[in-house]
Amino acid sequence: VFAALGTAFAAAFWSQLSGLADIERALDELHAQEEEMRVALELEGAVREQFAHQAHLVVGEEAHLDGYRAAQERAAHFGALLAAAVKEPEAAGWVAEIRALTRELDRVFQERIAPSVTAHAAEAAQAHAETYPIVFHVEETVDRLFAFLRNRSVARSGAVDELHRATERLALLFAVAVPLLVA
Repeated sequence: VFAALGTAFAAAFWSQLSGLADIERALDELHAQEEEMRVALELEGAVREQFAHQAHLVVGEEAHLDGYRAAQERAAHFGALLAAAVKEPEAAGWVAEIRALTRELDRVFQERIAPSVTAHAAEAAQAHAETYPIVFHVEETVDRLFAFLRNRSVARSGAVDELHRATERLALLFAVAVPLLVA
């Protein structure tokens, strides 16, 4: 009887530890997915800042050059973080597209806007206007990526809830079954 009781308690203990470990792993994955969503939004914000700093530079506010450079560096940084974190092929494709678009935005700035601003040429305004579709495309692609990441996160959250319920059911089963074994 004591051997059966000890075995039942050991099985109950092991199942609870296993369930808790599964929940912890799932919560870690959920946290990583939420971080990917945050980084995607930070990347989008950095690209918008680049565009805004370009506009200020075009109208002669050269003090915005450092702000542009900082925003460009943040966009590159967040793009690299996303590229390293996102594993699904569809999402990785969007990240690659976003990174290519941010490089194109910076290329237009470096090759057309910055030289025109320093020369006080009208070309800067035209080049800046042509970057809006790039920024808009980045925003659309980040929105698709964010929706994908959000849906994945919601699914993972549901899986965590199911693991929690399964662990509780198993605990309840052992709480009822062990006394019956003793009796």
